[in-house]
Amino acid sequence: MCSHLKHKNKEKNTFTYQFHMSDSKSGEKEVIKQDEYDYFIFEIATEKYKGNYYIIPENVLIKKGVIKTKDKKGSSCLSILSPDSKNNWAIQYYNNFDQFRQ
Repeated sequence: MCSHLKHKNKEKNTFTYQFHMSDSKSGEKEVIKQDEYDYFIFEIATEKYKGNYYIIPENVLIKKGVIKTKDKKGSSCLSILSPDSKNNWAIQYYNNFDQFRQ
């Protein structure tokens, strides 16, 4: 799987990640399909947030339309606000390692 920081919008503190599978031989890209992973981990690759992670369960990304299901086509990008931003939909998953202990 490939997921990396695509760009940062400094004005809005928004980080956008390319989110897809890549075929190593052909280089062809496709969206992630349901039931391939339980969690997705994103690091904001800036000095300020280095070593901190958003750990987002697959079912959350399905609801957001990022993961491909029989009813949704999926997406190749995911945007997440910085942890300091208000109204950040993903803040509950920021450094939330407790969900692995359940």
